[in-house]
Amino acid sequence: MPTIIKSQVIDEAAFFSKAVLPSAIVQSDEDEPVNFSWIEEYELRTETHDFDLKQQEVTLRISPISGKEKRSIQAIYNLINNKPNFDLLELRCEKLSIINRDWLALFLLQGNLDLLYKIEKLLQDKQVVYRRLLAGQAISFQKVIELETDLTDISISIHDLKQEVKRVINQYGLESDSLFFQNFLTINRIESDIQKSMVIEDLKEPQLAYEKEMIQKEMEYEQSKSKRWIDFAQLRYNGAPDDLFKERLHVGVGFRFPTSADRKLKLNELAIEKISVENENELWIQERNQEFMIISGEITTAINNLNNYIQKVEHERNQLEELGDSYARQAGYDPVLLLEIEERHLKNQMILLERKEDIYIDYLKWLFLDGRICSRDRLNFLSEN
Repeated sequence: MPTIIKSQVIDEAAFFSKAVLPSAIVQSDEDEPVNFSWIEEYELRTETHDFDLKQQEVTLRISPISGKEKRSIQAIYNLINNKPNFDLLELRCEKLSIINRDWLALFLLQGNLDLLYKIEKLLQDKQVVYRRLLAGQAISFQKVIELETDLTDISISIHDLKQEVKRVINQYGLESDSLFFQNFLTINRIESDIQKSMVIEDLKEPQLAYEKEMIQKEMEYEQSKSKRWIDFAQLRYNGAPDDLFKERLHVGVGFRFPTSADRKLKLNELAIEKISVENENELWIQERNQEFMIISGEITTAINNLNNYIQKVEHERNQLEELGDSYARQAGYDPVLLLEIEERHLKNQMILLERKEDIYIDYLKWLFLDGRICSRDRLNFLSEN
């Protein structure tokens, strides 16, 4: 369990500073650059004539590479050396999703607690009024009992939510009774994001994208090899010949013509492999886009329903307040009626928060499908900033 750090207020900065994310995303730890040779192969041969070491013949053959080949080899090496650790990338993505869900959970828990405290205070005021009315037998005892049980239920709910808040913040090594959510993402901002991106653009499955790039580099290397004209350079030395005027050194050059069937076969195999990876990636994109469009539609519908709900409950509140004022003018001030209207309003606010919760949760899924959570150097995706 992490060390608990007590803080007066837990805000966005304090919470996300406790995020423990994998930092290394490259598998290799090779830092020093590698300078590849211009020589692909060295070959040294020796021969004797009738086991006479004085008649030794030595042949040195060198197979050079072109500048284009060397650059292709360097590109392949760099790609291998900088290969992402896909397991760590996936783990980082999962942890980012979790910490954002936990920050959202705290936001919703705090919102529910604020409303429950208000409802508790309201019920306590109603309790005072009910007991006064009960003394004058102006209210049924059944209503008093219902109020007492409601107060008990509210007290239990407040305790449970406070314990849940404590559990979430403690797992990040924090402890505080105060949470501060400045610039928390609004539903309007979510709606704007959804409208801007109904289809995922430039999305690639990371591992398939890497495989495609590697195949492309290998194809470039094979193509550069096929355009090499000099196959080898050769130097031959004949040791101690009988004829002193006979040449002891022989220099030769071997040429090649780009008609190798093996190399063409290799290029064709790589081309087929590249097409297979592209098709697999395209299928992955189509499936991801389908999920993306479905959840985009669900969020849009939920936001429309939310806006309709807000409009209806605001209209209801205005109507109830007008009716309450009208009743007060005719029959006099009734504190119970006013408290009932306010209680109804607070319960509507709790329902409103539940509707928002569904939208926020779907929005985090939407960000995951969009690739934003996994591809950006950012921690908090639930901020207006």
